[in-house]
Amino acid sequence: MAPIPERMNAYVAALPQGLDSYATHQVKAAVLMNAINRTSIRRDADVLPPVLVHLIRSTLAATSWLPEAHVTAVWLAIRDLYHPDDESYLRFIYEGNRELLSGVVYGLLFKLIGIPRLLAGAGGKWGQMHRGIGITVTSTPETLRAALRLDFPPGLVPPLVCKGYSQAFRAAMEIAGGKDVQLALTDFTTTRAMFEATWR
Repeated sequence: MAPIPERMNAYVAALPQGLDSYATHQVKAAVLMNAINRTSIRRDADVLPPVLVHLIRSTLAATSWLPEAHVTAVWLAIRDLYHPDDESYLRFIYEGNRELLSGVVYGLLFKLIGIPRLLAGAGGKWGQMHRGIGITVTSTPETLRAALRLDFPPGLVPPLVCKGYSQAFRAAMEIAGGKDVQLALTDFTTTRAMFEATWR
């Protein structure tokens, strides 16, 4: 049997209503399906809460919406079950996003618009994949820097998952033509994450 996912359990226990928390905050299933298909979590899901077992073993439409708390719990379970450290987990997230965002749906779009327009329209593109979590981008393309801010209800998105989202931003910026893209988490509270992006 797979080990007990301690990070996931601690996350769920800290939510105000467990996995029923913040039900209107949602994420597209496509974000999670790539990760499920690249791990053995369908086989190992029995160590997770029943609602997550059902989610993981269901046939999901890529365009369906899932509760953000459920998806976040699965991210943490993947970290617990399959990665020896955070760096390994974040590489996994980055590689999955490169694969997803390089595909026919997003890849050509990102290549055509370039980084300035990508950042200017980040709110709309984020909104295609997330409901409820706000994103604000302050970009100064001439200096090859941008500040990104995520806002969310208390405890919904822990630091490691925020860093995972930064890997999605990194992948999108690289596909849009950025070189040596770096995203650093510069500030974190239970309701906010701030990143600084640089590229060349």
